[in-house]
Amino acid sequence: MKITRKLLLGADVFDAQGSFDPAVRAQYMNGSEAASCIRKQWYTKKSPDAGDAQDWGYARRGSHGELYVVSRLRAANVHLAHTGDDQVSVRDDAVRISATPDGFVIDDEASLIYALEIKTIDPRTNRSNLPKPAHILQVQIAMALADLHREQLPELPTHPIASGILVYMDASNYNDVVEYTVPRNDGVLEEMAQRARRMLN
Repeated sequence: MKITRKLLLGADVFDAQGSFDPAVRAQYMNGSEAASCIRKQWYTKKSPDAGDAQDWGYARRGSHGELYVVSRLRAANVHLAHTGDDQVSVRDDAVRISATPDGFVIDDEASLIYALEIKTIDPRTNRSNLPKPAHILQVQIAMALADLHREQLPELPTHPIASGILVYMDASNYNDVVEYTVPRNDGVLEEMAQRARRMLN
């Protein structure tokens, strides 16, 4: 028996059970891809079968890293919302932008919320290049959408969103974690609206 082939088949089954509808996702520019090439985004959404098959191994690594971080934060009694299987894709039809934050950290004592984004990195990553601008943009889009569409995030209290927390975890050593504070950018949706129109049209 070829375990490798069975493993990849099983991974495809898990991916197919995902909660994100590709048809819905294709109608929006997603925060995770906002900084990437417009032409590449267009082909990914409008003609996904035209290019080479995508290797989802890195995305699967990221999902497992995210589950690790979330489960450990919960074990430490950190108040979280919309994490893991409860993640929500927040969408704005006016600017045609969406984002799916990895969750929110809620500080009830200070009455504040922090948007959470978790990334796994290769141990050879040059950390002087962190945080990546594309990841900062992703978190800022998520914060702006969450502010605008609290009705789409029923678990979130009415506390203000103070900032974002961008976590990088070494994929070879889960105890090696660095984090960065991401400031809000309240004009980010307006800044990205034209890019979204160009890409989707």
